[in-house]
Amino acid sequence: MDLLVGVDAGTSVIKAVAITPARSERALATRSLSTDHPEPQWAQQDMNTVWEQTAACLGDLLEQLPRDATILGVSIAAQGDGCWLIDSDGDPVRDAILWSDSRASEYIQQWRTDGTLEEIERICGSELFPGTVLPLLAWVSDEEPQRLETAATLLFCKDWLTYKLTGERTTDLSDASLPLLDIYEQSYSDAVWETTGLAEYMHLRPELQPAGSVVGSITESAAARTGIPVGTPVVMGLFDVAAAAIGCGAVSEGDSVSSIGTSVVNQSLASTPRVDSTTIQVALWEDLYTEAIGSNAGTKSIEWVRNEIVDEGKTSYSDLETAAQSVPAGADGLLYLPYLSPTGERGPFVDPNARAQLLGLEPSHTTAHIVRAVYEGLALALRDCYEAIPNTVSQLYVTGGPTRSTFWNQLVADCMGVEILVSDSAEPTAVGAAVLAGVGTDCYSDPTVGTSQVLSAPDRYQPTTAVTETYDLLYEQYVQIRSRMVEIWALHAETTSQLPD
Repeated sequence: MDLLVGVDAGTSVIKAVAITPARSERALATRSLSTDHPEPQWAQQDMNTVWEQTAACLGDLLEQLPRDATILGVSIAAQGDGCWLIDSDGDPVRDAILWSDSRASEYIQQWRTDGTLEEIERICGSELFPGTVLPLLAWVSDEEPQRLETAATLLFCKDWLTYKLTGERTTDLSDASLPLLDIYEQSYSDAVWETTGLAEYMHLRPELQPAGSVVGSITESAAARTGIPVGTPVVMGLFDVAAAAIGCGAVSEGDSVSSIGTSVVNQSLASTPRVDSTTIQVALWEDLYTEAIGSNAGTKSIEWVRNEIVDEGKTSYSDLETAAQSVPAGADGLLYLPYLSPTGERGPFVDPNARAQLLGLEPSHTTAHIVRAVYEGLALALRDCYEAIPNTVSQLYVTGGPTRSTFWNQLVADCMGVEILVSDSAEPTAVGAAVLAGVGTDCYSDPTVGTSQVLSAPDRYQPTTAVTETYDLLYEQYVQIRSRMVEIWALHAETTSQLPD
């Protein structure tokens, strides 16, 4: 039996899948990861622990496979951004600093003030945040210069794991995009290093290699740790958000994907990068990019209304949705702004003071109205993100817990006004990596062929024209209200900070 292996190395969980070239998941293994927070707002992981857990996860996967299984290839997708440094011997020079770390916030503020940030973003096509590699390198240079004296290569998480499997030091366009690439040329930019005063560290950049190409093969030491045979090809993967798009079936311009959980990641594929983008733009390979926006407006609102408003969580989600369906679109004038996260919102606008509201409450409104408004608020927030990505959305793939609900999927179709496709892939990021393993080992000519072989036909939901017209009107109101709330949120935050504990 021939199998392809894909790994999804996330921040808290590592997942590995094995699939046959003509079907989806054959086996799945998982291992957990912890994140260290030695200081407030810091987020680090021991690089060797990340490797050890990944190797153990692969070993667990192989134990589930039949004895006659042949692994054709392996590919890694992983958390992006952060700072993963190794020395000339291939050993970490410090713990990895993660994408969620905020220690370099002052560099972002300084670069915004002096114009450096604008210049970098003009080149790389994306907005920087503290957890991207250049501000983190600036912090290491100032606070731990001895680390950089011994550093030989700058990697990202998937590249560190690929190095441990093969001994090769490489990265791909997707991880390098933010902010090391000239996004329009798809090549390294010297200017971003010179502009930030970090030019002396340009030698740390690894070789760029296309996703879906063979990086190397499993070494003897990696074989001993994972159980994967020596010589098995290892194929260049993508950072996790991009790999998830492939694993859902989104491989062409106009395809869009929303991964919906506690937080939401929305992305849309395009053939060219956009000038003056206020989002994150990532090159996947030649002539294909993804533009992404993360949002905090996720499923916490549904959990909140079920646990705190309805009946302390005793009602099933199915009954919750039945209640919502008893109320017409628009919830009889009740509008919910779904900014329930204590850290505010991060997309399509950034405001740490943003908070949730129910607007328009009247005595006639019932619990069912509140439930309906909460679901609609989440769908409107989803649309808000895609309105900030002016690519034409031809079809929207959705994945995550809520997509098991026909009510939710139809609501999103009606609110967005586009066809919704629900992928059958339970682990889209790992499956996307496995598809790339198949491309690199000539099982597929390209990812489009791979997804057509691996994924079943998705469930489809068509928008209802009359209902979409209602949501068009509600969306205009939604944007105007949340825009006008900025000053009120700031006032509320200032007042709240003065209240006694």
